[in-house]
Amino acid sequence: MRLRRASRGGVTGAPGHNCAREVLRDLGAISRIGSQGENHAWIRIGDCAALYLLLSGCGYNELQRRDEQVKAAWAEVLNQYQRRADLVQNLVNTVKGYAAQEQQVLRQVTEARARVGSIQATPELVDNPRRSPSSRRRRPS
Repeated sequence: MRLRRASRGGVTGAPGHNCAREVLRDLGAISRIGSQGENHAWIRIGDCAALYLLLSGCGYNELQRRDEQVKAAWAEVLNQYQRRADLVQNLVNTVKGYAAQEQQVLRQVTEARARVGSIQATPELVDNPRRSPSSRRRRPS
């Protein structure tokens, strides 16, 4: 279906079909009419303004896409910060667990050393050859 001019100078036909071309043709026709009259400069400015308004929406989707990319990248940064904060807390809990284990081992070692220093040689211990440390060294293999 080809677009045609209505009696009042508008564009009729299928919506969206070559409308931009027809609008630009209309603007050009107005510009030619104005060049014959005294308002030529104002009509040129109007043409430029109309063209700007027609084409200014073209970059809006790009701005929205880039805005969403920035938001997604910032969300990733925040996720990494949260993950690291969680890992630090896990590390603190792990260190606390190992510290408790080390404290228990140190306490046991200290108690064992104290018991070694407090052994008393009783006559039964000295007379018993099986319990004597010197008898253990002489034992044949």
